Amino acid sequence: EKNILSAILGTATIVVLCASLAEPMWFELKGGQCCHSFLGLKTFFSTIGTGYFQQHCINSRTLTLIQVIIVFCFLAIIMSLFSFILDVIAPRHKPFWKVLKRYSFGYVSTVLLCATMVGFSYWASQEIFTLQYQHRLYEGSKVTVSFSIGVYLIACAGGIAVLATASNLMRQYPTDEEEQAARLMEEESEDETTWSSSGRPPPYAP
Repeated sequence: EKNILSAILGTATIVVLCASLAEPMWFELKGGQCCHSFLGLKTFFSTIGTGYFQQHCINSRTLTLIQVIIVFCFLAIIMSLFSFILDVIAPRHKPFWKVLKRYSFGYVSTVLLCATMVGFSYWASQEIFTLQYQHRLYEGSKVTVSFSIGVYLIACAGGIAVLATASNLMRQYPTDEEEQAARLMEEESEDETTWSSSGRPPPYAP
């Protein structure tokens, strides 16, 4: 049941998601009155990021969208970690956890969350563009707001999670009969080990 390839891909997904959270460049701003050329998520982990209101960088809707992206990113990390643990532990005797592992519930959730984060990032970029256009450096100034490294890392994490999902879904698992036979063989081997460790044969009963 253990899937080393899926576990490695899951680890890569978690690392890339954490890197995207720490990445200071998510949105690149040009042509507006905002004094920052780049905006990242880590600035808005606390109330410190609210100071960007006075600098014509974000509005209340943009702040809400960025906070939602942060929450989704943490959820994606948790779901990837959940699937990674299932790949390593490989539960066989508990059907519920076995089904979650084989059908990559955590990685599928990560893919959906990454796609949602990219959509919210586009929405936030449009809000930032509108604000920058209203506060241009001068009349006729060309305003652009584009994605930067952080958004691309999220897309990359989603792609890696897709590969982890495929490695689980395309793997050939034993049937119920094969699993039952394997359990019986394990029980017999345990009985033989117990008998050999006792040092004497079982008492004869006529």
